[in-house]
Amino acid sequence: MSRSLRYRFKRTTVKQALKVRPVEDGERMRSRVLWLGSLVDVQLTVRTGKKGAGGSRLAIQGKSGTIEILTSAEHAAWLHGMLERCSLRASEAVSLEDITKDYESRFSSAFGPFLSSPEWKMLRENGLLLL
Repeated sequence: MSRSLRYRFKRTTVKQALKVRPVEDGERMRSRVLWLGSLVDVQLTVRTGKKGAGGSRLAIQGKSGTIEILTSAEHAAWLHGMLERCSLRASEAVSLEDITKDYESRFSSAFGPFLSSPEWKMLRENGLLLL
């Protein structure tokens, strides 16, 4: 006697399965920032352009090669210090709120636009975590 069993399963899609609840601003600001990448090599270089402004190159050595971030000398120095503070070797945990306060006091500008900058995105893609 052969019986055929049929089961009905609810259809799911990848989109539904990967839905994540939005992070609230207050919760996000308490997130710990952790740098898993290697220590960063900062090189001061002079970029010549229309304005002749100087700049810096942050070289991040990774498993897939070297990633370079070109930015102003002031931002490069700040990024270097921030990554050292957020590294696994750091003695204290650093929150996104701490980084925001440090950035805003140093540059007298809002940190929000920096979160969508190419520099921040590149760091997030290469080992900067928000936990």
